[in-house]
Amino acid sequence: MAIDATGFKAEDDASVAKFRRFLNESASRKADLTLSPEYSCPWPALEGAIKDGARPKRGGLWLLGCQSISRDEVSQLESRIGCKILYENNAVQDSNKNFVDPLAISFVDSSDELVVVLQFKTQPMGVKPIPNERDNLVCGSRAYAITNNDDDSIILIPVICSDALDFVPQSFPGFATKPILVCHLQLNPKPRQHNISRYRAETLRAQASDKEIISLNWAVSTRANYYGKEVPITDAPHSALYTKSTELDVSDARLQHNHERGLYLFRWDDYRAMVYVASYDEHCLELQLTKPFQGFAPAETCLRTGPAVKDFLTWNGKTWVPGGTPDDGVNALLKSVNLQTRVPYSCNSCQLTLERFVALATGNVSSIQWIAPKELEPLALNAGEVLVRTAYARDPEGRASLDDRMSRLRALYDIFDVANGFGTGDLKPLGGASLDYKPDRPHDNVYHGQQPKGTALFLGMVGNEERAIAQLDRVVGAVSEGYRRFFSWFYVGAKLSSRVVSSSARITKTPSRVSRITRA
Repeated sequence: MAIDATGFKAEDDASVAKFRRFLNESASRKADLTLSPEYSCPWPALEGAIKDGARPKRGGLWLLGCQSISRDEVSQLESRIGCKILYENNAVQDSNKNFVDPLAISFVDSSDELVVVLQFKTQPMGVKPIPNERDNLVCGSRAYAITNNDDDSIILIPVICSDALDFVPQSFPGFATKPILVCHLQLNPKPRQHNISRYRAETLRAQASDKEIISLNWAVSTRANYYGKEVPITDAPHSALYTKSTELDVSDARLQHNHERGLYLFRWDDYRAMVYVASYDEHCLELQLTKPFQGFAPAETCLRTGPAVKDFLTWNGKTWVPGGTPDDGVNALLKSVNLQTRVPYSCNSCQLTLERFVALATGNVSSIQWIAPKELEPLALNAGEVLVRTAYARDPEGRASLDDRMSRLRALYDIFDVANGFGTGDLKPLGGASLDYKPDRPHDNVYHGQQPKGTALFLGMVGNEERAIAQLDRVVGAVSEGYRRFFSWFYVGAKLSSRVVSSSARITKTPSRVSRITRA
């Protein structure tokens, strides 16, 4: 991408071909909603795709963040593209600045004519070291809401990058009573910055589950040529879907299916929301996704089960091709502590199994339902929406937490490799044992052959022994089932200490059947 006083553009042959094929792919797949990030779609690509016969299906929408164009070019679009173009004429004519940041809202009207409505960004971004919009952007004054022509319609609200600074969801007409989908399209180096992302918290803080958000940014490692100097743009894109549906399919099978196709589940506990983060790398995702509201459909036909990835497409230099393996960062993370060939075999086929194994081994367990995605600790977003999942290790802001977790896992493997004291005293059950993990016994990670021997964990640097005991008690309270041994190690200062405890059976739920004796 080149950035200068004329705007943000990437109209080289490769970029045009990539987006032209993207729009043709969308049309051939009859997508209901097609999105591209801010400043991404070259106008020659849209023009070429329309000449190819590509257009949204009837009832469908294209929301395309298009590359910047000058004020004069705006007035020429209709004759250039060959369809009806609607835009704020006054905003263009009354400004002495250089370019607009347009969102092209494209649809087919009731006369079967293609219509493109241009929404111009209203709030310039002043990101260092690129003050380009501040100095040159022609600002619009209108933001649009898209609905069907009836009272029960879902409201779709497009937001262009820094327009989120002024977007107050609660002040939007119908926010309290209408189902809403916000589509936030960005070219943003800091998509989780507090003021930019504040609208997400304000949208999701209500109890209502009929508000959803799609946030879409450029891929990782995007670079721009800014007046001849290469400038990095994105290192953590954070493109994501936010939902509060209570009917999500969070089975291991569904989450593994999505994981293998570049979509990763997280939780935002502060707002009781689930967040599906897309792969950081360049790709196209085709999602099968239920609407934010299905309240008037028959109960037998509607379940808001969340997204399922139908296809993950990558660019091969000529076209978008299905398949490929998204990089989840796991191999590099394990390699950083030389454990890439050491984790249990079961972890290779299911990333939630890996998540559970590492959480248990490092003491990140606190709930009786800890293995469930809605309780599994590493799936929770940290403050600032930082990602700290072992099974998606791509967020640079979460790296310190992941490195700490990996160092604890490495230490536990080292303890078992040395096996100091194993087979004697309190550690007698560990003689000949090793770390392993089986999904059907999620609370065990120590085995002698096929025989489970208990739970081992390394708690890291704990400050004092009382803190270690408290942390161990939390784990014991969460995973005790029947009689179980816990073997824990931790550092107090430079001293490696261990503690072995046993737990007894306890009743955790009311029996479903109670036998009784009655008189004959």
